[in-house]
Amino acid sequence: MTDRSVYRLDLRHVLRLAGTRLVIAAVLVAVAAVLLGFDGSVRIAGYALGGAAIVLTLAAAVGLVRPPAVVVLDETGYRVRRVRDCGVRAADWTQISRVDHKTSEVGQTLVIALQDERTTHLPLVLLASSSAQLQREVHQRLNHANGYRDLPSALRDGAAGVGTDPGGASARDPAPGTDSAGCDPEAD
Repeated sequence: MTDRSVYRLDLRHVLRLAGTRLVIAAVLVAVAAVLLGFDGSVRIAGYALGGAAIVLTLAAAVGLVRPPAVVVLDETGYRVRRVRDCGVRAADWTQISRVDHKTSEVGQTLVIALQDERTTHLPLVLLASSSAQLQREVHQRLNHANGYRDLPSALRDGAAGVGTDPGGASARDPAPGTDSAGCDPEAD
């Protein structure tokens, strides 16, 4: 597990945001072109609108190259950014009492409940392709913060006798002297 993980806004939302910025920039350019035909302070307003259009276009380009961070996880806790009405924006791992996956009006939501009954609601649609990875990492970091360890791979994979009796026979193996259905063929 790395020291810091950043989960960024999904590309669908980044494209929508960039499109909105570019449409506004286009309107500003049109208005600026009209205002540049006048003299005095009106012309200065035209230059200002043109400058604002350039800034919006650059912001759209930067957002496409490096989408904004939505969730940052580190060794101490989590931080949520750019999500309105998410509740608690940051907390330490030791403050968390449970993590739930619920359906809300915006779709699937990761709900992080703190010990003091406050919550963080994170719509997973914002992260779409990395939402499963986020959920796994949140659980891993919570387990690490609380001192829990992963099961050894042999136990997790069932290779260390899980589902077997002490004699080594599998629960699926028939008892000695019986057929595959567990019946004694000589008893009739």
